[in-house]
Amino acid sequence: MEPGAGERVVVSEPRKVAGEDVVAVMAVPARELVAKGSGGRRYTSPLLEIARGRKRDVNIRLTAGNVYIVVWEKGLRMAEAMPDPSPDALLYYLQVIGREFKLRKFDINVSGNGAEGEAKAREAVEVLREYFDNVRLVREGE
Repeated sequence: MEPGAGERVVVSEPRKVAGEDVVAVMAVPARELVAKGSGGRRYTSPLLEIARGRKRDVNIRLTAGNVYIVVWEKGLRMAEAMPDPSPDALLYYLQVIGREFKLRKFDINVSGNGAEGEAKAREAVEVLREYFDNVRLVREGE
């Protein structure tokens, strides 16, 4: 995917997840790079923070405005960041990608960042448990 007009691609430093080096690639507004200078600046992504690297799991972090989803099966299979969906829209999205990854056999870990994210995580867990068996609410850092 190409960066949008006025954006530049940046790459995070490698991070070890289950013995593999993983990086995040993202687009940032070019004006921020010019205004603040890019020398010595480090980039990261919540996608790297929630990649636990277990045998088969889905890690979901809800924030005030976004949801971050990492699918891990003997290696990173998918990482996605998108605008915060409703719990029903999140369920639909997981059902769609579940056809590819057979998510019904995965552990699904849902966490929230901040008070609003935690409330959204609790609500999402209730909806996801209606379809998936192994859904749990986790605290940040577990």
